[in-house]
Amino acid sequence: MSNMPTNLGRTIDPRLPSNLIILIIAAAATVLVGIARLSNGMPIAEVALHAVGTGVFTVLAWAVGREIDPDNNLSAQVAAVLFALVTLYWDLPNLLAVGAVIACVRILTRSTGLPPKLLDSVILVGLAGLVTVVSDHWIIGLTIGGTFLLDALLTDPDRPKDLIFAALATGITIGIALLINPTPRNPYIETPLNAVVILTALIYSGIVLRAMPAVQSTADYTGEQLNNRRVLAGRLLVLIVTLALVMWDGMTGLVALAPVWMAMAGLVVRNMVPLLRN
Repeated sequence: MSNMPTNLGRTIDPRLPSNLIILIIAAAATVLVGIARLSNGMPIAEVALHAVGTGVFTVLAWAVGREIDPDNNLSAQVAAVLFALVTLYWDLPNLLAVGAVIACVRILTRSTGLPPKLLDSVILVGLAGLVTVVSDHWIIGLTIGGTFLLDALLTDPDRPKDLIFAALATGITIGIALLINPTPRNPYIETPLNAVVILTALIYSGIVLRAMPAVQSTADYTGEQLNNRRVLAGRLLVLIVTLALVMWDGMTGLVALAPVWMAMAGLVVRNMVPLLRN
């Protein structure tokens, strides 16, 4: 059992080689972006923010990769490297949105082996409202509601709590979104971007939906083998939320969840390596 205040937290033990590698990648990314931003004449305070932020989001890209491809460290490591590279040209992602997606994926995959605690669920419902108010990313709020609903339908559900929090997150998100924008705007249509994103999503979908090997990894706190259907649900969740945000918010939506996109790209690259070797 977890002694942490949350059942959704996972530690990074630097004694493990894979964890040490990501810490090295994150540190290198921090230094690289700091130098790049400084050479562009950015003020010191902004340089520090972007550099430290890059290191944090590099670790988060790796964290998403661990969730959607738990048996293969390479996917998460590629995700971290890819994010470190794209952040040289992009702004920092949305911390609230990325954090919400990671929490949602962990609820579905049960990578810790435990369902979310009551406090976890309450915080997530609050986050659904907060990210809608702060960033107008109501899609993230609906994703949180959908996560609770899906969790109630998967193996070893946490009903009726899941259904209650699904209704709360969805209701709060819709209510706040309508208060902020009583007349919803049309989605941004950026044809080249949408074409690239859809192509990437199709490749990812083809890999995820094909007959992938059964997941062998075990949960952090229980030692039980992860459930294949739950891991698949997590993989599909990241696909749906990233696509939806880009289709609605365009490039802003892409950058907001850049670490999640890089995790998906890492899974694609990892699956293509054996094909290239052949």
